[in-house]
Amino acid sequence: MARRQRNTPPQLDNVVLQVGPMVSGGRSLARLEDGRVCLVAFAVEGETVEVRFEKEHADYLEAEVVRVVEPSPQRVAPRCPVFGTCGGCQL
Repeated sequence: MARRQRNTPPQLDNVVLQVGPMVSGGRSLARLEDGRVCLVAFAVEGETVEVRFEKEHADYLEAEVVRVVEPSPQRVAPRCPVFGTCGGCQL
């Protein structure tokens, strides 16, 4: 039986997080203040980012970057003008 996804609680909208290492699927690992795991799309290790939560699972949340507060020195500008919207390239 598949796990049921929960709705994201409204109090979790637009949280600022410190991003950790990249994990499976090209997402980066971050933790909320309460210790919950968050997988962040389009973030680079070492960055501070503002995120919007997309999905809540039983043991982790999925989020996407809304704004980069403090960029990583490893961050580079994408070469493609439609990066992030067409889905052809990931990183």
